[in-house]
Amino acid sequence: MKCENHFCSILLTKYLLGEEWVKTIEQHRKKRIDAQYYLKIVSKKDVKEMLRDAKVFVTNFENFIVNLKETALLGMRHDLNQIIEDKIV
Repeated sequence: MKCENHFCSILLTKYLLGEEWVKTIEQHRKKRIDAQYYLKIVSKKDVKEMLRDAKVFVTNFENFIVNLKETALLGMRHDLNQIIEDKIV
């Protein structure tokens, strides 16, 4: 998956679910970029922390999706369609 897709997914999550959902992802994304492009060495402790945070995020996200009500889903779809229409016009 390209990084642009990751970035779009993060923006969509932030828009639909709020800032709190993406804080940890953004922090770790920046660490990954630093490690990938600037050869910054990351400690095992940091890697374990990032993996733990990722597992917590995925679990929370799955729980959110499972408990999502139809009315909330319809509202999100409406919001996204409105954004698409605004960008096209």
